[in-house]
Amino acid sequence: MNPVALELGPLTIRWYGIFFALGFLAGYQMLQWRAKKSRIGADAAANLMFVGIIAGVAGARALYVIQNWESQFRGNLSEIFRIDHGGLVFYGGFIAASLALVCWCLWKKLPLGEAADLIAPALPLAHAFGRIGCLLNGCCYGRVTGGPLGWHYPHGLIANDAAVLPTQLFEALANLGIMAVLLLVERRLPRRGQLIALYVLFYAGMRFGMEFLRGDYPADQLFLGVFTPAQYVCLFLFPAGIALWFFTSRRGEMK
Repeated sequence: MNPVALELGPLTIRWYGIFFALGFLAGYQMLQWRAKKSRIGADAAANLMFVGIIAGVAGARALYVIQNWESQFRGNLSEIFRIDHGGLVFYGGFIAASLALVCWCLWKKLPLGEAADLIAPALPLAHAFGRIGCLLNGCCYGRVTGGPLGWHYPHGLIANDAAVLPTQLFEALANLGIMAVLLLVERRLPRRGQLIALYVLFYAGMRFGMEFLRGDYPADQLFLGVFTPAQYVCLFLFPAGIALWFFTSRRGEMK
């Protein structure tokens, strides 16, 4: 699989960038559709999306750069801004966007629980597109496999041209499943804020398990030779999701 979709003279368009843009477009369309049924409205939802994108991309790229400073960026500072080459860490983006959106809602006096629930199903939808971009780009790949699900990349990307598990595709499908579940259970939840709590729980649990299939982490980033940096974050986010669920269940606003 060639990560380059199109070359127009000096301009190179990569699949990662295409699916990155498609993911945000899909998330925006879902957010606008859902905003029509909420007190927040389409204009405020568009502002939420804009704030979330800016903070999310900045946070996702910042965490990736921090993790890979020595190997990729110390002597090549211009590459820091080339997000079209890949290199976004979801958790960095999620945490940065969450903080930015909380501040934005407080500033604009928007109902925080309703805003968070409004965004919740759009997150896994956008993320699913992003993971397809990872699949085509050749990043975030899985462990070497000899099974029928093995995915081959261009010569030199994977050692010995070995086939690897398409964990990016697995996670894309899992994200779509999370989105579907959130949409199905939303009307049964009595309080605002519970939907985003479920998203955090579902995603942290799924991601923790999925990380055991990843094969792209350098050995020096693995704790005890097994656990990845993303799994560290899962260990904090999962109890945070539980705490958020109980907090909103007891003190959250009724729908």
